[in-house]
Amino acid sequence: MRTDLTAWGDESMRSAHVSVPIYSMAAAVVKDGDCADLRGQMSALWPRPGKLHWRDQTDQERDASIKVVASLELAHVAVVSGPLDGRRQERARAKTLETLAWELNRRSVTSLTLEKRTPSQARRDELLVAQMRGSKVITTDLRVSFARGSEEPLLWIADQVLGAMGEAAVGNLRWSERLEGFIQRIDVELD
Repeated sequence: MRTDLTAWGDESMRSAHVSVPIYSMAAAVVKDGDCADLRGQMSALWPRPGKLHWRDQTDQERDASIKVVASLELAHVAVVSGPLDGRRQERARAKTLETLAWELNRRSVTSLTLEKRTPSQARRDELLVAQMRGSKVITTDLRVSFARGSEEPLLWIADQVLGAMGEAAVGNLRWSERLEGFIQRIDVELD
């Protein structure tokens, strides 16, 4: 019996206190049968309304969340693109998402869920996915869908990974060291 692999992704931008501004996307790769249990573990970290978001957490809350994320022992794929030109953010997103989707498709992931954005941004994302299929960057084996961050705790895993990576980019390794060995980082040069 085949185990379907799903991926749950988020995005992040970092321009403050870094030598090169970056746009990043990460996805946690999860066995489909483990999703319900992991949702429960992530929901327990943030019992208040809304989503768990790195920038809204105290250091103590970050410690607790990274402890849980590390204990899950999931594979994470992170694509870090730079230098980010703030006027070309959507282009950076497109290149970053294309690389992430290609890598997940290569790993036989069957579903990628990303955080839902505004309606106009969602249309751009859907068009981009169609273009990736048309140019054979990804196959029809990889479904791409979107969910609200406040309604899908599995999206929070990638947010936490990106938060730890963002802190590492400015020299704070407090959280990223706990995730060593779980993250495959792919760097993309933006032109």
